[in-house]
Amino acid sequence: MNNETNWEAIAADFPINQTYIWFNSAGHIPPGRHVIQAINRFMETYAHHALQGHNFVYPVLCRNIKSVLSGLLGCPEDDVALIHNTAEGINFISHGLNLAADDEVLLLENEYPSNVYPWEHWKNKGVTLRFVPNALTPEDFIHNLKKSITRNTKVAALSAVHWCTGMPFPLKELSGICKEHNIELVLDISQGAGQVPVHIDEWQISFCAGSSWKWLQGPPGLAILVIKKEKIASLTHLFKGPGAVVSPREYFPYRDELIPTVERYVYSTPSLADWVYFDASLSYLAKIGFPHIFERIWALSEYLSGHLADLGFSVLNHGFAPVRSGIVVAEHKKFSSAQLVEKLKSQNIICADRGGRVRFSVHLCNTFEQIDRAKGVLKGIVG
Repeated sequence: MNNETNWEAIAADFPINQTYIWFNSAGHIPPGRHVIQAINRFMETYAHHALQGHNFVYPVLCRNIKSVLSGLLGCPEDDVALIHNTAEGINFISHGLNLAADDEVLLLENEYPSNVYPWEHWKNKGVTLRFVPNALTPEDFIHNLKKSITRNTKVAALSAVHWCTGMPFPLKELSGICKEHNIELVLDISQGAGQVPVHIDEWQISFCAGSSWKWLQGPPGLAILVIKKEKIASLTHLFKGPGAVVSPREYFPYRDELIPTVERYVYSTPSLADWVYFDASLSYLAKIGFPHIFERIWALSEYLSGHLADLGFSVLNHGFAPVRSGIVVAEHKKFSSAQLVEKLKSQNIICADRGGRVRFSVHLCNTFEQIDRAKGVLKGIVG
């Protein structure tokens, strides 16, 4: 960790701290002052100059955003596009793949629906959907995945981090297993990008999608789609709009040639305000440095895990070593997760009820002092 970073000053940049202790970064993170300022500047510029304001035009914002994302995710900028949500991205991929009757798609047990529903159309075409049993250690999950693979398995649609348990999956090993069996790995990076390392090219991952509004602190309604350029031509393209074809600013004559990269999926006008929001968030995070951010998140989660264990909670994170996560999932024998979440909310501490456990998730808006305060509240609840 960079010892010179003033983490308390960074936490103070997030107005949410004036109202709540926000332990729900795995759900979404309200904007910091840097975003508010950027949006205000954009609206003033747009009101006075329409789309002539140099810093608030699509090419500039696109270049800025892709530069940060490509560095964070370890892939070329041309492999990254901005879409609306994870479900949209997984649908693009799922409907684009060419599967045959009797092929199999492996899904993750208790997965978020955005990486389940987009695959269900295949059931009507003779493709089998099966769920890989979840596990509480990376080793056990690898074992479960290997046992689930058959000669008919063609796709494994998994996540970087499980949204209910907080366990980061061993992506390098999972990708290697899929390559060994000629299986396409489709990865939901919503809970991964921004809190754990993701190396798309190094780990040879061809397809990824993930929302912007969790660990990357972007706006709801904006997401990331990553498709390797060499895979584009193999996908059936469903939606054609003016942004999907080459030379999109030339409206006539109509054209059939699609953009040869993932940009074809930005098929029509995106929300410029969302791009301004995301650009401000990513620029802020990149200035701090993602390796430092990872270490800060993990330090906070480990501190919180220790406090919860002291109070008699059973904490899942203790089984994840050596991998680390910003999501801390715990349960207490005296109270249900729903009861605990409501009791904490009454004290302006926001967390989530996930899978019968309490999910806490920490980020730059949090401090050790907040965790100490939360421990005091929890001690009063559980005794």
